[in-house]
Amino acid sequence: MALENTKFFISYRHKDSEEYALKLLSKLKLTEPSCKVFLDKSHMLGGFQYLEQIKTEISLCKVLLLLISPYWHTVEGKRRLYETDDVLLREILFAHRNTILVLPILIEGTQMPEKKELPEDLSWLNDFQGVPLSLKNLDNDIHGIVRSLEYLIAEKERISDDYDERILRLNKLFEKKEWTKYAIEMQKEVDLMKREKIIPRFTEVKSVKNEGIKESDVLLSGVWKSVATKQSGKLEFEFIIENVERFSFHGSITIFDSSGFKVFKTKVKGDWAKALDTEKKLFMGIHLNYVTDEYKHEEIIIPFHSIVGNSIIGVDHTGVQYVSRNVEPRPFGI
Repeated sequence: MALENTKFFISYRHKDSEEYALKLLSKLKLTEPSCKVFLDKSHMLGGFQYLEQIKTEISLCKVLLLLISPYWHTVEGKRRLYETDDVLLREILFAHRNTILVLPILIEGTQMPEKKELPEDLSWLNDFQGVPLSLKNLDNDIHGIVRSLEYLIAEKERISDDYDERILRLNKLFEKKEWTKYAIEMQKEVDLMKREKIIPRFTEVKSVKNEGIKESDVLLSGVWKSVATKQSGKLEFEFIIENVERFSFHGSITIFDSSGFKVFKTKVKGDWAKALDTEKKLFMGIHLNYVTDEYKHEEIIIPFHSIVGNSIIGVDHTGVQYVSRNVEPRPFGI
């Protein structure tokens, strides 16, 4: 079953949807005991920041279960969903921006909200098909929710597998220097990804002194080289971002001593994400999460703080300066 060992996150308004959230939690666990369902009322840990824990749980889940009640967009007469500090809004946007599947669940006959009823950032939600949930027809509705979840998860896995095959084919074209054919094929892939609503993930990073650049100033797809200079020597990162609509990358890390002698090199592969200050709309760098040849897991944010000539300069939290450049841009990878 697609739900086996799968994690879900329930997003809901506490005031009028808590009973439904608890029913959904218990019924899903009865249907598939191995699945993990996060509900803030039951699973929040003490001593942690609320929003940070919420983001962590959403990033680990396969599907966000969005309970929509008749008054889910308002609290005490206020259009709460339009306020940027609304936790529900933040949960939905965080899931969507990180390509987490969203399943709208319509409580007691609630209709999917029209675009005019939604904030601009949530207008995409109107394109989704919701599934019903009512206490009177609880067992049948849970069955329908489970079927929808199984289909959504299977479809996403199919798209992911198809994408991997397409990238392998495109890489072969690129290596053979068949530039025109590569460009045409890549554009087809981009158009397909847009139709599939594949959206890049991001990592939230705060700009302290308004450091950062505009996203529009950077072409991400291509071969990147980034050099971090330390007193003991330097680290050179070389990594390839095939397509900004997807998150995998591969490359290498080379370490040089203070005299410039190469002392170590390892291949790396993993996931990447944009590092953004969403409030100030600044692009802060590239977050790399990877595994080395030695099966060592590491992550790093290569900082983007200012553009100097053809290079991007940044300083990390330890004071180490990075100089980064896209040495082989691939514009058709966008």
